[in-house]
Amino acid sequence: MVFSISSMLVLTLTPPAQAGLFDLLFGRRNREAPRRGTGEGASIRDDGCSAPVSNQPLFAFVPPDGVGSTTQDYPTFLFYVPFARSPQMAYAEFMLLDDQQNYAIDRPIRVTLPETIGLVQFRLPETAPPLATNQRYNWYFSIICDAEEPSRNPVISGWIQRTAPSDNLALKLRVLPGPSHYRAYEAENAWYDALASLADYSSDRSLQPLWSRILGAYELEGISQQAIPELTPVSSR
Repeated sequence: MVFSISSMLVLTLTPPAQAGLFDLLFGRRNREAPRRGTGEGASIRDDGCSAPVSNQPLFAFVPPDGVGSTTQDYPTFLFYVPFARSPQMAYAEFMLLDDQQNYAIDRPIRVTLPETIGLVQFRLPETAPPLATNQRYNWYFSIICDAEEPSRNPVISGWIQRTAPSDNLALKLRVLPGPSHYRAYEAENAWYDALASLADYSSDRSLQPLWSRILGAYELEGISQQAIPELTPVSSR
C-alpha cells in the first residue's frame, strides 16, 4: 500500500542558525549545519491546535542532507516537542515508509505526549519489523491535535538508512565507557546512534558541556539539564 501525505501538513527542514552538530560532536570542519523540522509556513491558531508554548517549533535532529544512518534494527529518534500534553493534544504518531513510500510498519504508532515541553526520544518498538540492512526509510512524526482533520496536525519528516555495523563496533562498545559510546557510533557514521547515545548519557558530568553546546546550536541550551523522556506506544486502537 502506498502512503499519501496529501492530507497532512508537512513542515520543512531548515538548518539552525549556529554551528553544525557534527562540528560540535566530533570537532570536524567544513560540514553543513544540521537540519531540523520547523514550523515555517504552518499556521496553528484555533482551540484544537494550540500554538506552541515554546518559541521553538516542533523539529527533529537530523544531519545536513536529511538522511542519517543507523546500525540498529530498532533505532532511536530525538525530537523537540514544543507542546505540553493537554486534553486536546495528548498524543503523537510515528509512521515509517520504505523508499517507495510503502508502509514499512502496519499502522502509525501512537504515543502519549509528556506533560512538559522539551526533548523526547522515540525508539522503534520491537513489535515492528526490524529495519533491513542497506534499506532507506522515510519517517514521519506528527502531533495529533485534530483527529478529524489530519491536515491541521503539525508533521515533521526525515530519512534513515540502516547500515551493517563494522566488525569492530561491538568491541569498541565493550571497551569504551558508556559516555564515550557515541564516538564508536560516529566512527560508523551512524548519526542516529551517536545522537541517541549522547542523549542517554547527557546527564553525565563529563558530557554536560558538550551536550549544552549541542543544544545551543539549536537555541535550546536552556534545557540541557532536563531529563529526556522516552515516548512509549499506547495500546493498539
